[in-house]
Amino acid sequence: MARSMIEWTGFVWNIMLGCSKCSPGCKFCYAVNEVARERCEAHKGLAVLKPIANWNGNLRFRPESLSQPLHRKSPTKWFVNSLSDYFHEHMPLEWQKAGLEVMRMADWHIFQVLTKRDQQLNRLLGNELNEFASLPECDVGSQRRGLQARAPQNRCSPRIGCAHQVAEH
Repeated sequence: MARSMIEWTGFVWNIMLGCSKCSPGCKFCYAVNEVARERCEAHKGLAVLKPIANWNGNLRFRPESLSQPLHRKSPTKWFVNSLSDYFHEHMPLEWQKAGLEVMRMADWHIFQVLTKRDQQLNRLLGNELNEFASLPECDVGSQRRGLQARAPQNRCSPRIGCAHQVAEH
């Protein structure tokens, strides 16, 4: 758990690390640069800086971080997996379920889950993560050239702030 300098959240909760590029917006990914610098032990072996910053395909689960939101009693906004995509197609289902269960238990918080993989999110909520699919729908924002646009709706808890950002440069 780390207090965030990001103005729209309070803390970051990185229970999973690692990713892969899946859209044009990934060209400017801040997370791959942050992880590739290997500033802490958890980042080692997940990305490379040269010749250009890129993910290497490894994913890492941090079960020791799962309970962090449960220890904070005052309502807080949590940016979930700021250094990966929660709904990455190779993220093990057990890891996703473990995080979603903590989000369900810590219902006094708001969890902000950003994904570029909204199709994977919808597929999982319709199948393997069906136990979480009964949660109401929310709008998923898409931002193009600074303008707010409408994107397809995804199912999310009212306590999980959803955002899907498509950066087209």
